[in-house]
Amino acid sequence: MAGHLWLLLGIGLFSSVEVASKWVGRGIPPLWLAVARFSLTGLLLMGPAVFALRRREADLTWRDAGRFLVLALIGVTLSIGLYHLAIPRMRANSAAILFSANPAFVVLFSPWLLGERPGRRKIAGMLCGLAGVALFLSRPAAGLDTRAGIVLMTASLILFALYSVLAKREMPRFGPLPILSLAGLAGSALLVPLAWWREGPPGPALAHLSWPGFLYLTLCATAIAYVAYFSGLQRLGAARGSFYFFLKPVLASLIAWLWLGERLTPQLVIGAAFVLAGLALTMMPGPRAQR
Repeated sequence: MAGHLWLLLGIGLFSSVEVASKWVGRGIPPLWLAVARFSLTGLLLMGPAVFALRRREADLTWRDAGRFLVLALIGVTLSIGLYHLAIPRMRANSAAILFSANPAFVVLFSPWLLGERPGRRKIAGMLCGLAGVALFLSRPAAGLDTRAGIVLMTASLILFALYSVLAKREMPRFGPLPILSLAGLAGSALLVPLAWWREGPPGPALAHLSWPGFLYLTLCATAIAYVAYFSGLQRLGAARGSFYFFLKPVLASLIAWLWLGERLTPQLVIGAAFVLAGLALTMMPGPRAQR
């Protein structure tokens, strides 16, 4: 039950990222926004991360440092960098819908990296969830999303799925806090040269930043959301826990409707029904568990 509650909290906060990113300020350079977002998140989590390492009596080796660097490169520098480049090129609810397809890739990576093999019901649930995502993207207004945005977001969601599986593999030893803190700091640092090259120095770039929106995006939609999501993955497993991401388009579309006035359509309602059916298939206990 704790794992389900953590995941619901994490996905609920993740669902507001696209809207919050637009609230932070129109025209804010996306790469510098990613750098600011994850460097501050890493600093916020540093104190709890050090405490968690001391409590677990886990000593970091050079090999561990190398694995953390790979996690930072995949999960923040590449995945989040591409994600923030895609956001200005897509509508908020379309970006959330497309990104929610990452559980399909978690299911592909999990047997290879974690030994978590999905059963028939999980595969059926995944297909049902993907059908819901396809229905979300099939609405006529989808033409407002650029091809570049869709390509960038697709690459981002695949990399985030790989990051989720690799991070889950390290959690039994370190827990989620050290992984998220170090990945945020190292990943944002690796993103600085690219941001400087593409968008110039950070001062003028962030001059029009909306601080209330940025603090919400960093503290709630990033720091708390990531801790909640990975705490849920730690308890339920990567393949099963990632299926909660199929709820993201449902929640994000409601938030975009309420906050940005983006229209709800019959496809959204039918897609939401497919998503909920897929989640139910995945989370219901099988006959053996019931016995």
